Amino acid sequence: MNTFDERAARWDENPERLIRAQDAACAIRNHVPLDSKWTAMEYGCGTGLVGFLLQPFLGHLVMADSSSGMLSVLQEKINQAGVTNMTCVKLDLATDPAPQQLFQLLYCQMHL
Repeated sequence: MNTFDERAARWDENPERLIRAQDAACAIRNHVPLDSKWTAMEYGCGTGLVGFLLQPFLGHLVMADSSSGMLSVLQEKINQAGVTNMTCVKLDLATDPAPQQLFQLLYCQMHL
């Protein structure tokens, strides 16, 4: 278990993270003409704070992270919200092959 796995359950409780996610989503929306036909990927998605703000404007959003704990929290949020256009993928581009899927948008708000 890594540090992010341990912090996942309480990640969304930090107001600074919520503000940072809102700022990132706003910046993307202001500079990228999002399209409901697009497939996008967020790499290092964590609990999906940015993705949840952008998913209404996208056709499908692949949420990728190397932390199983973060993805578990995110999947629960997706299930609770009844969102059907978000998919969780465990991915570490330092060790895993890059996805072969084509994306119209790839973004990363915070990744180590």
